[in-house]
Amino acid sequence: MAGYKSDLIWVNSHGLWEHDPLSIPLDGFWTRILLHCDFHNKSSIIDLLFFIFFLSVSILIFNTSRQCFVVVKQFRPGNPLFLDLLLLSKDPLPALVGVTYELCAGIVDKPGLSLEEIACGEVLEECGYRVPVTELKRITSYRSGVGVTGSRQTLFYAEVTDQMRTSEGGGQPEEGELIEVVEIPLEDSMKFAYDETLPKTMGVIFSFMWFQNNIAPKLPKK
Repeated sequence: MAGYKSDLIWVNSHGLWEHDPLSIPLDGFWTRILLHCDFHNKSSIIDLLFFIFFLSVSILIFNTSRQCFVVVKQFRPGNPLFLDLLLLSKDPLPALVGVTYELCAGIVDKPGLSLEEIACGEVLEECGYRVPVTELKRITSYRSGVGVTGSRQTLFYAEVTDQMRTSEGGGQPEEGELIEVVEIPLEDSMKFAYDETLPKTMGVIFSFMWFQNNIAPKLPKK
């Protein structure tokens, strides 16, 4: 790309290392790195703040018993609608205002377990389905939040039946999670994906499109 060869990025030298990234551990899940950037041969220096998260997994779940997708509706304080209302309201707001539709997902924070094992654990914890590791299909991996985090997430596909559900799911409230399991009928899935009034992640839209291209054509015709 034109211009990029002359652009420079270097590490803030005020930290612990002269030539290595200035890493400041803040908790067990992310690290802050402060960089100095000098772009387009300009003398001004920009400070950029990045957050490097652990790897994560997400799972597209399709219930073949009822021909529906299983997603989660989760409270996310970064939801712009919630933040706008919070700044304007003098009263406490219902948590429902700040929810986002997402795929079942979780960070890779369990040493010794494979990505597949962690993904199956998240499906059980959040959605209540017990899925064998051998039944997971790896779709792809991608970078998310590249403007701030650049963390890598691996996406899996899992087919479940009503008989595989052993609990209601819902995550771990003791860890501050507010999760509701939601079923999206297959016939309504693309309408749901493109409905901008329903806040959702890009992972939901992409995975629904992947399903339409790769799984839907193989389903038995009604």
